Amino acid sequence: MSVYRNIKLLKRLFQYINTLESFHEVAPMKAYVLIRVEAGKENFVLDELMKIECVRKASLVFGPFDIIAEVETLSHDELDKVVSGTMRRITGVKDSLTLVVAEEKTK
Repeated sequence: MSVYRNIKLLKRLFQYINTLESFHEVAPMKAYVLIRVEAGKENFVLDELMKIECVRKASLVFGPFDIIAEVETLSHDELDKVVSGTMRRITGVKDSLTLVVAEEKTK
């Protein structure tokens, strides 16, 4: 294989890598986190959630969970850090369930 061809292949590889990086910037990983909260702590937890940078929305809801939060991150590792390391450590949070979006359609 010639040096010229190796350079050409490397250029194509770097273009492909740049495409992947820009894709992640355009399409972050989205998840919905369903949270159970101790009675009387709902508004405190809601306010604390909104201080987290990657939380886009948080709502009080009726049903088996008390709050649903929409989260956007660039990777699964970042999502894990936010949910396990930040959200679940908020005073009043009892437990949570994370639902990662596989595909989304909007009107």
